[in-house]
Amino acid sequence: MNNNKGQVLVTFVLLLPFIILIITYLTSQGLILYEKNNLDNLASTICNYQNLDTKKLEKIILTNDENIKDIKIERENNQLKTIVLSKEYQTIFSKLINHNKYNIKIKKECKRGNNHER
Repeated sequence: MNNNKGQVLVTFVLLLPFIILIITYLTSQGLILYEKNNLDNLASTICNYQNLDTKKLEKIILTNDENIKDIKIERENNQLKTIVLSKEYQTIFSKLINHNKYNIKIKKECKRGNNHER
């Protein structure tokens, strides 16, 4: 009779850290994509409010996500042209490998005709 139970256990124990690392990496990438999608949705929502001044728009943005590092709102002919939002995000994977925070940046072109009266 072969006694392979010990070999399987040792192989599993040796591979377990790599499996955990891969799962952590995939989860972190999903969280980064989720945060980028949230920024894009926020910028799309802000594009709908053409009539508000820039300070009010910035206040709305920071109310929705207080971790936003940089806000740039460009206007052309008193209409919103582009919105650029950026933030830093640190994931579990970046903490494990001592990586700096990820910079997430989106640029949204506002289309004319999207305006809500407020």
